[in-house]
Amino acid sequence: MEKKGISEEAVAVLTTTGAAMLVAEIESKNIIRKLNVGPGTGTGRRKKLPPLEPVDKVLEWKQAGGSVFRNKTGFTYPEFRSLFRMVEPELTAPRDQRNTPKPPTGKGAGRKRKITPENELAMCLYWLRHAPLISDVGPDFGYRRANESLKHTVAVLLLALKHLIRFPSKEEQAELRDLEAWPPFKGAVGAGDGTYSQETRKKGDYSGHRGMFVRNAQVSTATTLALTRRHCLCASQVIVAVTGRIIYVRSGLPGSQGDAQQLLDGSILEAIDKESVILADSAYANLPGVLAAGSPEAREHVKEFTRWRSRVEHLFAVLKGNFHILAVKWHAPAALVTQSQAFYASCLLYNLKFDFGHFKPR
Repeated sequence: MEKKGISEEAVAVLTTTGAAMLVAEIESKNIIRKLNVGPGTGTGRRKKLPPLEPVDKVLEWKQAGGSVFRNKTGFTYPEFRSLFRMVEPELTAPRDQRNTPKPPTGKGAGRKRKITPENELAMCLYWLRHAPLISDVGPDFGYRRANESLKHTVAVLLLALKHLIRFPSKEEQAELRDLEAWPPFKGAVGAGDGTYSQETRKKGDYSGHRGMFVRNAQVSTATTLALTRRHCLCASQVIVAVTGRIIYVRSGLPGSQGDAQQLLDGSILEAIDKESVILADSAYANLPGVLAAGSPEAREHVKEFTRWRSRVEHLFAVLKGNFHILAVKWHAPAALVTQSQAFYASCLLYNLKFDFGHFKPR
């Protein structure tokens, strides 16, 4: 039989040649799959790499000098020890037995620690401060895969230091008003605004408020794992007191939502005393307890209003300068929960550093 001028003999030869080439291609792929079994090759099973030798980075940084230790963690060594004592009960407890007084039993009780608790805390502080790749920071501490450890330590920081951020009571608001720290606004107790961190996510809803495609708070797994070059946002709302201390944080909010709605959803406005006000920009106009730009009182003292309201903008600069994890763009499949927890943990550590005297009271 002939097809398009090709004889049967030619067809047989071509078929045999094609089959041979296909067999050779399959064999070559099998060889490559057997050779490329290391991490990141995308073919074959992941090769089980030998464990790394643990490295005591805390001791190494301490011996290198106080300036080195503070540059790596953001704290001096005595301050680091004080922080460790605060988080030690939660950090050293088995992960399935956290917050229980019973002796550790069952799953997770006999797990051997890869690194010491002190180095686990130091690794988390180093990650928040310098924002290296997780694949790089783990081996530096003798930990092959540090992703789960970092998530665990960030959660521990939120649990152990949650008392450092709370909105002042009515009596405490009266004390803040008596300071008259931001004249001529005698009722001012703080200033609030929103900020965000960027992500690469699947194209979402376009926000005219933000001027870009944003990611909503509730997304499916398929959407989360999709990679594009669209810039998406993980928004947060922050209020700083007249003293310079953070008194309210709400993170992990959808970037498509306006600032005023984000503050309303947090129900924090109900805690503001009738005689107290929070300075904010025009996006928060007509909210109870908020003195926004454009109001008659703000227009009457434009220079002073801008000066005091911008204190929250200065706070964002200090936060992103001390915790670089807030300034970098996150890449999929980074979890939104981890990103929002990293922001909240950074705010908690800021207040702790404020108590240690790193920042001057305003």
